Amino acid sequence: MLEWSNRHAWRACVAQKVTVGSNPTLSATIIEMSTKILKIDRALYEVDDKAKIYRYYGRNPDWENLSKEENRKNKKRIDGYTRIFPDGRKKVFRYRE
Repeated sequence: MLEWSNRHAWRACVAQKVTVGSNPTLSATIIEMSTKILKIDRALYEVDDKAKIYRYYGRNPDWENLSKEENRKNKKRIDGYTRIFPDGRKKVFRYRE
């Protein structure tokens, strides 16, 4: 059986591929910055205009102060976008006045 001190430290002499730890990479930061949070009815949705998708972000605590005009404008903005549910299902949003 080899002693610990006699083993070759191959990781020390071979360049290792660096992996990303808990800090996000620059590309992940750019993707995060391209999304916007929209208030629609009683919910907040994270919208990605580039990919034309949106996801539920959480409850809108300020829903009582949401104007009908802003609500209508946000619904028109995501018309035709695909909602992605946590279980993977998808549904296309269609706005009807």
